[in-house]
Amino acid sequence: MKKLFLTLLFKAIIISGFCGQISFAQSTQPAPITLISSENYERTLDATFTETEKKTALRYSVVLRFMPSRNTESEITVQVDNKGQVHATLSTVTGTSVWNLANEYIQRTGIFNLEEITRRVQVRRQEISIDSTKASIWHSEALKSLGQTSIELQQDFIQLQKTGEVTIFLDGSIYEMRFTQGVTEIRCAVMDAEVDDHKVTGRSSLVKWMNSVRLNFWEHAKK
Repeated sequence: MKKLFLTLLFKAIIISGFCGQISFAQSTQPAPITLISSENYERTLDATFTETEKKTALRYSVVLRFMPSRNTESEITVQVDNKGQVHATLSTVTGTSVWNLANEYIQRTGIFNLEEITRRVQVRRQEISIDSTKASIWHSEALKSLGQTSIELQQDFIQLQKTGEVTIFLDGSIYEMRFTQGVTEIRCAVMDAEVDDHKVTGRSSLVKWMNSVRLNFWEHAKK
């Protein structure tokens, strides 16, 4: 339920803005931290998955990060070097999710300590055998899904202008993709339907593609 909690927290911050002068007048002490910020959450995930070896002289690389509401976080890394060799890794947080572990630590101590939190995170890393043909297909599909998603965003914006309505997910997953080719890096994050271990979910083309790759990795990991 973390995404719902974030939404409610955001609303609470907006409401508190109308009576901010009153609350500040009552006390000058900073409020204790009770929930990890989105920035620190991302920093913690970056630190959690840093052990995935980064190859040099790459043709391209794709990093797919999954941040579900009900399950633990995971990350897929696909790197193709200049010789055409594919290096693929599936990293999965085991036990308590980074989100829950970080918030438990913050609520207990009142502070955010990146080193202490990441030290408590357990990660399972698996090297996955992916052939160059499959990697090339994913390269093409990644760019295609990005293009299609931009069109979908355009359509959503037109709909918003007409009706004032927007689609939100109160209890979904956050999906992040980092695509690097040469000196070009594309990075985007999408809030969409919850990750499913058995089928492809998603509203946007990018999320559907990411979930299809994730299922493919999971099938390889079981072998």
